[in-house]
Amino acid sequence: MLEFKYISAIVATILDESLTDKVKELRVEGFRSLMPIILSYSREGFLPSVIETVWYKKAAFINEATTRTEITEILKPSVPKYNGNSFYGKTKYHVDEEELLMWAAVSPHNRLVHYAVERYQFLFKKCLPEHAELAGI
Repeated sequence: MLEFKYISAIVATILDESLTDKVKELRVEGFRSLMPIILSYSREGFLPSVIETVWYKKAAFINEATTRTEITEILKPSVPKYNGNSFYGKTKYHVDEEELLMWAAVSPHNRLVHYAVERYQFLFKKCLPEHAELAGI
């Protein structure tokens, strides 16, 4: 399914006559770089609906990007910043669902401090409310 979305995004970008060749090239490169990241999440066994959401949100950012700097920022993992009191998304390209995947990847191997657990639970409730309710969170 995502492979189809990937191909569609590239074709739509190439056929968009309103874009310069430079912007087309940047966006196609962005999609090509995004797909291996998405496939790695799939190989890790994460919930497909969350992975798809990450794809859609990052693809939407790529569809608006016009510089290499923007593409580079979009492709970075959505890791949170801690301000001494709480966690928050640190860039305008932050994707909460991707941050949730990051917490899911590290939590089985590390003991999370209480404020990290709170952030993880917050994102779980926000991104997967039906699963959070079933889990009693």
